[in-house]
Amino acid sequence: MQTKHITLALVVTIAMAASAQIVLPNNPAVPGTLQCLAIMLLGSFMGMRAGLTGAVIYAVGGALGIPWFSGMDADMATTGGYIIGFIPAIALVGLQSDKGNLSSFVSSIGTYLVALMIIYVFGVSWMLLGAGYSVKDAYSLGIQVTFVGDIAEITLASAIVSAYGMLRKPAAM
Repeated sequence: MQTKHITLALVVTIAMAASAQIVLPNNPAVPGTLQCLAIMLLGSFMGMRAGLTGAVIYAVGGALGIPWFSGMDADMATTGGYIIGFIPAIALVGLQSDKGNLSSFVSSIGTYLVALMIIYVFGVSWMLLGAGYSVKDAYSLGIQVTFVGDIAEITLASAIVSAYGMLRKPAAM
């Protein structure tokens, strides 16, 4: 069982790193990536234990200099809070998945919205306290610019997870 957990956690870490490399041209301070989509799907399909472990490996590895953040970078100067926020966000999604609470579009999108807010709270707090941004700049660069894309990502993740759930249900006779 330990080998399976480590393997799944490494899949989570690699998928998080890969999703960070898909950068939407919008904002140099906090690049728009597909990481929200990845976090929601990884938590949903891998569960809390593998998701949490993989997210910790991703954050710690980057902090130690592994260049797998957006743009093949290891810099956490502006985005460190978001990266740290991925940890409780994926844990929440994974926990809800483990409990079977992501079975519908509505339940999954509700969980994903809470997870997104967790990411934003950590990210904007880091920008304010660690990177010295003003409240206005932290909001406009840390939330406003990526919000529409993030909502699209969690909506897509909800559609995928709910469709998967419907496909897995046995057909009624």
